[in-house]
Amino acid sequence: MCTSPKFDVKIMLLLLTLAVIGASIHGQLTFWLNFIGTPRSVPRRLAHHEGVLKGVIEPPYRHRVLAPVAAELLQTILESLGLRGEEKKAQRLTVAYFLIVFVSLALTYGFFHSFLREWFGEREALIGCLLLMAVIPLSITGYFVDDDFVTLALYAVGFRLFIAGRDWLLPLIVFVGTFNREQTIFLVVFWLAYQSGIGNAFRRRTLCLAFCCALAFLIPWVAIRYIQGNPPTRYTVSYHVHHNIEHLGMILRLWSMDVLLFVVLACVGLRHAPRFFRYALATLPVYVTAFFLKGNMWELAKALPMYLILIPLSLFALFPPAESVQQAPVGADPRVSPRKSEET
Repeated sequence: MCTSPKFDVKIMLLLLTLAVIGASIHGQLTFWLNFIGTPRSVPRRLAHHEGVLKGVIEPPYRHRVLAPVAAELLQTILESLGLRGEEKKAQRLTVAYFLIVFVSLALTYGFFHSFLREWFGEREALIGCLLLMAVIPLSITGYFVDDDFVTLALYAVGFRLFIAGRDWLLPLIVFVGTFNREQTIFLVVFWLAYQSGIGNAFRRRTLCLAFCCALAFLIPWVAIRYIQGNPPTRYTVSYHVHHNIEHLGMILRLWSMDVLLFVVLACVGLRHAPRFFRYALATLPVYVTAFFLKGNMWELAKALPMYLILIPLSLFALFPPAESVQQAPVGADPRVSPRKSEET
């Protein structure tokens, strides 16, 4: 059985540095991309923020309340610390959202690094974090993608929890995440892929936890719509299908540059990977199909959780273990790989 990686201050500082760099790049890109040829980013983001809090913006945006509420609280704290005046609210919100993105990325890198260390050495785990950092700027294709990084952080936390045997906390992650974006529920699909990999998919405990996760999703989902209202929206399935087909050329170019190489490497790495990754990879077409039906596929920030599967599989291709973990018996702990066993 592999031991948990030891806490390393240098690694922590490096991951925090990656989070600062990522949050800074996000702040610059969201401003620069929307400064050229479109209304300025800051006023648009302020209007978006106010529209969510007042419940007047169009669904589904009015139901994504977690990041705006957190930013409003942070800007209130900043105001009490000296950055006063209504005219400075946009500045306070810029700082608040920077902090939200920074904390989200710090959590993502920290938990993803710990997740990767279950199978890989320190070098490979850091390479995995650097690969994740590399795709983040490519995913910033809209003026408000801050809450997508919150979603990514919740996925990374969830992955680490269930791989560490603390999946009883999963309903809490789903509950919190539903206030941010509905796509948090797909984390449960990845968890079920993990349970299938260790032969526990149909055990009573698994079914009970799945039921609790469903409740943890439905309760906030209904509550938000009751409080914020749920008027008709133009963002229907037919709307997204039409616009994704209309922009198919751009989408194919974007996904070819940002996703295709990881998919190829993931397929190569499958034979070295635990069953969990095999099952999780098989669910990604469902994730992409849902994205096609209920999202703009050129907004790659919504696809970031996929990289938590694609990057480890790519690492299995780039740094294959001495022998395939695929040969592990059914029911064996899929966290244990020959590489980790040799190290411990």
